Amino acid sequence: MSKFTKGTWSVWGTGDFSSCVRTNKDRRDICEINPPKKIEETEEVDANARLIAAAPEMYELLKTLMMTDNLDEANMACSQIDKLLKKVDGE
Repeated sequence: MSKFTKGTWSVWGTGDFSSCVRTNKDRRDICEINPPKKIEETEEVDANARLIAAAPEMYELLKTLMMTDNLDEANMACSQIDKLLKKVDGE
C-alpha cells in the first residue's frame, strides 16, 4: 500500500512567487516549487504545480483501471482521467 499523503491536493500561490502544493484537509504543504527565474518560466512552474497536485487523483484512477474488469467502471475512470488531464493542462 502506498504511503503518500492522502486526500485532495491543491496549488497555493502561483505566478511570480513560488508555488506550494498542499493538502486541502489540513492545509499542510506537500512541496514548494521555486519561483521562476525568468517571466517566461512562469507558465511552466504553474503547470508543474498543477501536475503535482493531481498526483493523488491520478493514482486512484489508475488503480481503479487496473483493478476493474467492469467495462462501465473502466469507461467512467477514463472519463474522469480526461477531466483531470484538462485540469492539469489549465483548461
